[in-house]
Amino acid sequence: MKKQVFLFILMLVSSVSIFAQDSGWPRQLTNNGSILVLYTPQVEDWPQYENIDFRMAFALTPYQGKQVVGVLYIHGTTTVDTYTHMVTIFNMNITDVHFPGMDPATAASMGQTVRTFLDVLKTVNISMERVVACTPKPQSTNTVNVNNDPPTIFVSNTPAILLQLEGQPAFTDATKGGIQYVFNANWPVFFDPGGSKYYLFDNTEWQMAARLSGPWSFTSNLPSSLTKLANDVNWKNLLKGSIPAQSWQSSGMPKIFYSTTPAEIILFNGVPAMSPIAGTSLTYATNTNNSLFYSKTTSLYYYLAAGRWFNAQGLNGPWTYATPNLPADFANIPTSSPASGVLSSVPGTDEAADAVMIAQIPTKTTIDPSAAPPVTITYSGDPKLVAIDG
Repeated sequence: MKKQVFLFILMLVSSVSIFAQDSGWPRQLTNNGSILVLYTPQVEDWPQYENIDFRMAFALTPYQGKQVVGVLYIHGTTTVDTYTHMVTIFNMNITDVHFPGMDPATAASMGQTVRTFLDVLKTVNISMERVVACTPKPQSTNTVNVNNDPPTIFVSNTPAILLQLEGQPAFTDATKGGIQYVFNANWPVFFDPGGSKYYLFDNTEWQMAARLSGPWSFTSNLPSSLTKLANDVNWKNLLKGSIPAQSWQSSGMPKIFYSTTPAEIILFNGVPAMSPIAGTSLTYATNTNNSLFYSKTTSLYYYLAAGRWFNAQGLNGPWTYATPNLPADFANIPTSSPASGVLSSVPGTDEAADAVMIAQIPTKTTIDPSAAPPVTITYSGDPKLVAIDG
């Protein structure tokens, strides 16, 4: 019967599929005139993210009786799906039920009243964020040295894309003796040796340039060696929808920024628009998907890229690594603010501690090796292995 108590309460915790849809706490239930109020679960221990111990406070008001308060202590086993951000709890049991200051006989009677609210579930799913938020964080975590050099940061007030190469251009023959493909680019880019021209498809139209660094211009006149690839089984998926070339779009072509080193692009919808954040000296950009802030205290812009903060006196840089020196107001951003999504990247915040824990939760999968399909790896030339710095 105690296990049924636990299962019912956990059912309430998992009544929604994701943390963002959680209906909040406390939650109230009624049964035959009695009222049970359940409060937020508090995890006491979650070692190796396998076994879990937590407690939950509740207030019980029996029918025509006085309210009493109690605490449930629960132990269970967990599995975590880091793709769906769900925690499954099973093998559950109540390790203790405590009614402070209550004599044993009355406590037993109150416990029986609680049991009248029960339902039964075999396993329970809770959002990973809910569990992590109420789990004690370790006092220290292992860290590694990473490269915090600022990337090249481009800024545009008009449509633009970033043509990013991993080092210098690397080519492979798309067709023997014909057009070549730049295989270390993040966009479909081809090079026609006969015309010494590059061709890039920007998801809408083709652009052409004599150099990867530009300038780029619209073209609907593609070399035949490129158009023929649309029927090649090896290339048709990549080129689907791009051939034949479309006419120029009246909305204008996106500008192309080019880099062979790590780079970012801050893309505004028109002139940058900044909005104040209540209770702070910060403003944030509202017409971009990028996380860009301005501090009136330091007179600096702050930009979040790949979990790292960089600052500069102006949007054109130069940018400097700034995570250790963020103004204190970043931690004061209200959770109700549209800009609060960056709190998980602000050192010292609860959201940042949660993010560290979430990153440490392992993904475990059971597979049948005999049922796995064969793996084929295709190289451009001979295999080349390069050491990763650090």
